[in-house]
Amino acid sequence: MDLIALDIGSSCIRAAVCGGDIMRFPTLCARGSDGVCAVGESARICERRLCGAVSLVRPISNGVIVDSDAAAELIAHVIGEVCGKKRADIICSVPYDLSEFELSTLRDVLAAAGARNITTVEKPLAAAAGAHFAAADIAAEMTPDGDLDGVLICDIGAGTIEIGAVRMTESIAGRAKCINADIAAASSLRLSGDDLNEAIASCLRRDRGVEADFDAVERLKCVLACAVPYSDGPLVSAALRCVDSVTGLEREIKVAAPELDEPVGEHIAQITHTIIGVLEQTPNGFCDGIRRGGMIVCGGGSAMKNISDAVYGDTGLDVFIPSNAYDLVINGLLAAAERRGGLQIPSHRLK
Repeated sequence: MDLIALDIGSSCIRAAVCGGDIMRFPTLCARGSDGVCAVGESARICERRLCGAVSLVRPISNGVIVDSDAAAELIAHVIGEVCGKKRADIICSVPYDLSEFELSTLRDVLAAAGARNITTVEKPLAAAAGAHFAAADIAAEMTPDGDLDGVLICDIGAGTIEIGAVRMTESIAGRAKCINADIAAASSLRLSGDDLNEAIASCLRRDRGVEADFDAVERLKCVLACAVPYSDGPLVSAALRCVDSVTGLEREIKVAAPELDEPVGEHIAQITHTIIGVLEQTPNGFCDGIRRGGMIVCGGGSAMKNISDAVYGDTGLDVFIPSNAYDLVINGLLAAAERRGGLQIPSHRLK
């Protein structure tokens, strides 16, 4: 029986079978007059070759499906690429606060894509399981004995930001050791890397009188965005191809890093405010352990410059970023699928 772990993100889908390599697919589809004509990386190529004849579609936004037909086509392609078959069982990550309607839409899309049995795991749980099994180096830094009894997770994705205080406790069932994971407190922030791109584009429109497309702003963000405002040191800048808002002509401008301080600062403030809110909901004894041990930041947003300093400055928590920060959730799904180390993780059966 083929079981595929799926971490469905707004910018990237990560997928793997147990014991296999993790594969990555852009969350993109190309749609022409006859419907979806290409998915994943092929969609980018198709859009470049057939400029004007097709449009790029992002079927996942803020962690939820917004285009069911395109999402089903994309996930069917992923299933075929990963296991070489049209049908498979799926274990899938979902945002913490996904509604019943959103879960129902996900079930229908996965079924249309070829899923047989569907199991969902909330992202904070999956990331904590990934940290427990795949980030021994982080565990050794966070706790003197190298063991994570519980952890505060902040998964900064392109679509949502998942923050959760997760207990990881050991028990004995018969002669077997079990690891039980459960959420003590959590929050899902529908604030994304895509939202930050839009905020940066809005500032450029207001301050520089230019329009820039999504991909250009994404590249600018990756080069210049810093979670702590620039102060001393050399001024960093980057070129941006854009369109003049008045003349409509294309031109290139130089953007200095401090020009991104306002949108990035507001973005980081919302994240740290939510982290503090989750800590306030966490039981005292467990919360004290988190404050001593620190938290793990993962996902694509963990790559932002000085993110650790920004979170520490607002929360007082030490921050650890695993070497496999992008893949922590998919690794946790694989651990849950394999019941690695007797892992018992809350899940929800959709089909």
